[in-house]
Amino acid sequence: MKVHAAAVLAALALCTVAHAQKGTPREHTWQRSTTAGQEVRIFTYVQQRSDCSQGPDPVVTIRTKPAHGTVSVRPGAVTVGPPRFGAVDCSGRTLSGQGIWFVPEAGFSGTDQFDYEVQFTNGVAHDTAMVEVKP
Repeated sequence: MKVHAAAVLAALALCTVAHAQKGTPREHTWQRSTTAGQEVRIFTYVQQRSDCSQGPDPVVTIRTKPAHGTVSVRPGAVTVGPPRFGAVDCSGRTLSGQGIWFVPEAGFSGTDQFDYEVQFTNGVAHDTAMVEVKP
């Protein structure tokens, strides 16, 4: 029983994240702007443990592709800001995570959008990016 309790406590310690909680998926719309052909970072998602140490990278899945550009997901470091969804506040720490990047088609101007899902160890975020592309 002691081994089982220790395993449960260790698992719980690993499940604290910066951006999601179990249950209903959390949703947010990120608004960004850029010029035609110029890449823009939408957001970088990180997972952190309750002691603010690095957790495993979240898994990002593009749900709806943009009509006038391309999306890429790639690792990168970010200085953590205020927490979303009541997670522990690790503001000011630099952690690695998964960045969402958008490049609009050359010559396109207007608004484009795409939706994506971010899976954390203890929940899911369904987010939308709306990007205003200026000529």
